[in-house]
Amino acid sequence: MPAQLFLLGLMLSAWPHPGVQSIFINRCSSPAPKVCDFVCDCRDCSDENQCGYHRESVTLGTPFTCDFEEGNCGWKDVSTSVYRWVTDRASIAMWGTGPSADHTRGTDLGWYMAAEMRRNTFAAIAKLRSPVMRQAAATCEIRAWYRLWETGLNETVQPALWVELTYDNETRTLWQSPKSSISAWQELVAYTGRVPGEFQITLSSRQSSLQLDDVEFRSCGLPPPLSLVCGPEERHCSRGSCVQLEQLCDGTDDCGDLSDESATECRSFTTCSFERGWCGWNTGPDYPTWVRNTSLHLAPGARRPTRDHSSNSRTGFFLHVSTSPQDLSSSAARLVSPTFQATTTSCCSLVFYSHLYDSATSSLNIYYQTSSGVMQLMRARAGDLGDYWFREKVDFNVTKNFQIVLEGVIGTGHKGSMALDDLILSPGCVLAAGASTFETGARGWKDVSVGQLQWARQKASEALLPGADHTTNTSTGSYLGVALAPGQMVSGARARTPVLGPSGLACSVEMHYWLHSDLQGFIALGIVDHALGTHRLAWHTQGNGSMAWKHITVPLGERARPFQLELIALVKLRGPVVQSAAVDDVAFVNCDPCFTPPDASELSCNFEMGLCGWYQDQSDDFEWVRGTGLGLGSDHTTGTGYFLSVDLSAPSTWGLSARLITYPQDPPTREQCLSFWYRLDGPQSGTLNLKIQHDGEPETVLWTQTGSHGSTWHLGFATLSRQALQKYRLIFEALRDGYLGDMALDDVTVRAGACGPQKSCSFEANACGFSSSWQYTWARQSNATGTATAGPPTDHTMGTARGYYMIVDTSKGSLPRGQAATLSSGQYRPLTHPQCLGFWYQLSPSDPGSLAVCVKEKGVQRRLFSVSSVQGDAWRYGKVTVQAAEDWQVVFEVVSAGGELSYVALDDLHLKAGSCSEPGSCDFESDTCGWTSPSDRTLGSYAWGWRSGASPGPEVDHTLGTTAGHYVSFDASVLGPGGNAAWLLSEHLPATTGACLRFWYHMDFPEHFYSGELRVKLYSLAGELTVWSARGPQGRGWWNRTISVQNTVEFQIVFEVTNGVWPAGGTVALDDITYHAGEGCDGDGLGQMEDGNPAQGSVAAMVIGILLATVFLLLLALSTCYWLKRRVSAGRMPEERATSQGFDNIAFRDDRVTITPLPADGEAEPDVSLP
Repeated sequence: MPAQLFLLGLMLSAWPHPGVQSIFINRCSSPAPKVCDFVCDCRDCSDENQCGYHRESVTLGTPFTCDFEEGNCGWKDVSTSVYRWVTDRASIAMWGTGPSADHTRGTDLGWYMAAEMRRNTFAAIAKLRSPVMRQAAATCEIRAWYRLWETGLNETVQPALWVELTYDNETRTLWQSPKSSISAWQELVAYTGRVPGEFQITLSSRQSSLQLDDVEFRSCGLPPPLSLVCGPEERHCSRGSCVQLEQLCDGTDDCGDLSDESATECRSFTTCSFERGWCGWNTGPDYPTWVRNTSLHLAPGARRPTRDHSSNSRTGFFLHVSTSPQDLSSSAARLVSPTFQATTTSCCSLVFYSHLYDSATSSLNIYYQTSSGVMQLMRARAGDLGDYWFREKVDFNVTKNFQIVLEGVIGTGHKGSMALDDLILSPGCVLAAGASTFETGARGWKDVSVGQLQWARQKASEALLPGADHTTNTSTGSYLGVALAPGQMVSGARARTPVLGPSGLACSVEMHYWLHSDLQGFIALGIVDHALGTHRLAWHTQGNGSMAWKHITVPLGERARPFQLELIALVKLRGPVVQSAAVDDVAFVNCDPCFTPPDASELSCNFEMGLCGWYQDQSDDFEWVRGTGLGLGSDHTTGTGYFLSVDLSAPSTWGLSARLITYPQDPPTREQCLSFWYRLDGPQSGTLNLKIQHDGEPETVLWTQTGSHGSTWHLGFATLSRQALQKYRLIFEALRDGYLGDMALDDVTVRAGACGPQKSCSFEANACGFSSSWQYTWARQSNATGTATAGPPTDHTMGTARGYYMIVDTSKGSLPRGQAATLSSGQYRPLTHPQCLGFWYQLSPSDPGSLAVCVKEKGVQRRLFSVSSVQGDAWRYGKVTVQAAEDWQVVFEVVSAGGELSYVALDDLHLKAGSCSEPGSCDFESDTCGWTSPSDRTLGSYAWGWRSGASPGPEVDHTLGTTAGHYVSFDASVLGPGGNAAWLLSEHLPATTGACLRFWYHMDFPEHFYSGELRVKLYSLAGELTVWSARGPQGRGWWNRTISVQNTVEFQIVFEVTNGVWPAGGTVALDDITYHAGEGCDGDGLGQMEDGNPAQGSVAAMVIGILLATVFLLLLALSTCYWLKRRVSAGRMPEERATSQGFDNIAFRDDRVTITPLPADGEAEPDVSLP
């Protein structure tokens, strides 16, 4: 009879439940990564059925629960013996071996899972495994009810039931049943921790009879993405969800994508996960003590954490209290932090994770102690909290320097587990080491010298010099001084602080120093970053025989990583002359990362009194320098005041940056306009960027300029848009991506309201407020990846593939034939005088369509410029004169011709005062009128400078004859020997049967240098040809030249400065270039070039020219006296970098160019019009 009952029970337990057929699985075909992830992606949540749980227990009403009433929810028995898990219920259970009711319904009709023991299987283990689950949140709990059925013949085997998690090829134990002989339903609670991938749960039993019911997965889903804005006490995650501010940088992935724990977000926090050591925390030598270990190295069965908190792994490190099993008395283990500064401006917060398990008498106490040694209790935890890591946070507001003490008290009787992991200090916890008057000790400064000198704390009375310290100004005071050491190396004395940081943006170190030595002696302060392996010199001074204490403030800036300061000194302590070096009264000022200075929001600044709310970014490579003059001209504010500058030609700065940065600014309530004045000057200058960084986001470029813009001040501006609830920082960044040049910044202003439309735009940062038509659009594009299907390979601004431009793909598949795409500016104000709009454009070689430039005023659009085909695919310069009595817009309109792989591109827009000049002509008063320097190094990538009467160069321009007038110039000394060249290139000019080129030039070379040469060339797709040249010194003053030009193909005019085998040291300048097409040069007396040979009559014309020159000889002598009075010595010119497009240097192979040459060297007429 018992055998029959047993077989009947097996048969009934295998029957399917009546409700199983109503369970639908993933009816919306949700993708696999979203199935069984504790988030309902299907409307009916069927993607969360048969996952080890169903979407809801009908009986209990709880989500993500398996009550086994509607099947086994996907759980599978994976036992390897006859001891197995089966579905069961009380009504068919063997008498005396199971519960009388399940847990769900509390009746004998309810179902549960049972681990049934068979004969001779006492050593076997029954395993029940879940389906594959995904993405458990850090808050995930597994709750279930189990019942141990004990017959009384044997004690319960330990443990009778345990829960394991398998993830990333590693199995971790989450929970083990405690010793018990109670035969009743009991609850188990296990915590998975954050699991970022696929995992499975396994329940194992070695008990003779065990039942399981109501398995619930609680709070396991990641927070869902929200369409709403996060609240004021929340922070936005990258995946679209929100987390509480207190969850940021707490060592737990609450977002589910680690964005709340990113290095950028948490750069000011100090975290110790004990993976690589103790991070400056110390433990006492007494027993018991804190021990650093992993779960893998703990004894099997020990009541210790089965995984760490940092990585949720058996291989991760943590601290635990080590005790002797025989010790049944109460004892304590203490963990002590480094010393922190008093929390004067913000509190110091400690977040940590504790593991208190299996002991009712143990406790964890958190104290702080000051130098008096008295400990103040801040928090206490006691008792058994469960087999998991629980987060704790303690705030410290202490008016004196203090240390944090974590005390683990092991109670009497049974010893459980006590462990710590992930100690996280907030930015307000600032290390106090290093600040000292040296009266009572070195306060952490440690000598690390290896030579004949060392740093040592000295009493003034025991040293020759200085005879008094700075603190007390007496001989009884102490300081840190340089003394003799037993080493053999002749090297400087070195002393370091303990590890410091993090520090705030305004952080600096102040100290008084004494240096009595010759010029070879010095004191320096360096910053050591062990994480990066860098040693940077922050301050340095040379000896000058001084006999006084001097004060110095050295900015340290914002530093998220730990660092050390290093004092270095070198003096001669042996010899007839006594030398000495010492420091005293070292203090750290405003180093709390939470400290915000009163002027932090003062972004408007003329730099006359300081940097206002702008700070040097100490993590960059070199510094902005505040000064007046500095060899870089006057400031913008007053002409005699202060401005900021960087020297881009300084050694060892290629590819590096100098950054000005602000404190985080409160979100603006409305748009703001940030304006500033800048200079970019030099033959190969760099790039100036204005960037913005919102909280938790990468930096974004708001505005950028690159290359030479001359020695004058230019206005730049950018609109700061309102971005709700997000603080932001602003950054001015100088990039040295050129070799020779300088950069300056002045008069930064922030005002309410958006900026007006840009008057200059390179499209490098953004579209500058230009908007495209809605149906067929312009696109902002670069070819940095080389994957652009249509468009120029390089932009015009930088001449590189990484540069940006605007483009319309006019291929018939993108823009149908006859359809238009428009690009419109913002609204410009009415004009009282004409203005010139210049722009660079490029059309594809075949079927590009047409480009038109229109002005839209009062809804009426009038066309000013149109082009539909050009020769080649180079960047070309276009310009239109704009007159508008009302608000107006500029509109660029492209109409498709239905070609293949065709396009129209646009770059470098510039609006200037005054009407546009004729093509090829320029007086250089407003700008360079389309005359540019190519960036192709084969053509000479040095940029000519646009400047006014500043040294080096002419004292006055030719147009106005004053120092306020402008011209273009180049310092030939930067070329060096070897034939390097600098080109100044005109816009593309049409073929002509007769044209006249006139220009004024200035060549100021020392008499003993003859290798500097100015040439005029014609350049086209056919090649290049030199048509005129002047070499060596031409004397001071402006000289003119006239050249007749005939050319049967489109071409450009080139002014080239070049050197021979010897370097030239002088300046070449140009002004008042005029080009008249369709007319010859009457009266110039010069013939034409025919097949490369002078035409008949040219010799006679030159003789006549010489006679005419003799007539004016007397007038020249009279004007020379006045001219000599206006002479100024020429200095060395700043150096510039090219910014324009490149050109192919094709050998000349076409004889269709007909030009009129002029003689070389010394046959030019002087400018007799000068007074």
